Amino acid sequence: MTSKKRWNTLSKKFLAEHKKYTDIQEFKINEFTFKSLPGVFSPVISSDTRWYIDRLLPILKGKEFLEIGAGTGSLACMAKLCGATKVAATDINKTAIDNINQNIELHSLDIEVFEGDIFDPIPKERKFDIIFWNHPFNYTADKEDISDELSLSVFDFEYKALKKYISGAKKWLREGGLLLLGTGNIAKINNIKSIAQACGYTLNLMNKTEVDISSCDSNKMDLRIYSFEDI
Repeated sequence: MTSKKRWNTLSKKFLAEHKKYTDIQEFKINEFTFKSLPGVFSPVISSDTRWYIDRLLPILKGKEFLEIGAGTGSLACMAKLCGATKVAATDINKTAIDNINQNIELHSLDIEVFEGDIFDPIPKERKFDIIFWNHPFNYTADKEDISDELSLSVFDFEYKALKKYISGAKKWLREGGLLLLGTGNIAKINNIKSIAQACGYTLNLMNKTEVDISSCDSNKMDLRIYSFEDI
């Protein structure tokens, strides 16, 4: 099994691949074309976005949906295109906000976009049926791993952002709403379970698959979707 140290090295390589892109890239989700700007976590390289979209779309129809850390905005756009009643997206990366807005304009969609950290920019009165975050899988205790906004999509310092997500979500969930997390075996799953328990949740595995880590790397990882249920 690949060690956590090895995953850290592979993740830095993955991040470096993103930084090679200096032009706008295009990619397709089903029949829909999207843009990926330089400096944004990209489905052109990463294999996870498409898998999460395929698994989430069936449960988003007819729901009000919030995506945290939306990146290119392709999941948020697909949710709206495939029948979500209202969609909102956030990201802390200014370039990602521009990317989300460009893809919204490309498909003439009505999606709210908020720039900021996790739930900080979301109006307190807003409520959602489903909230999802494909979080930065990699736990790091080294602040040097987080050198720019793009690296925030790969590394989470001491899982502080993850703790903020799990502990704060109830304020924006409707009663009976669903809190979801996209993650993988790169992540510290036991740490995530401990954070969930401390916030009054159990962590339940909804779906799992094995994929190549990226289009430029043959190493395998598994992707997972977890739901949080009240203890």
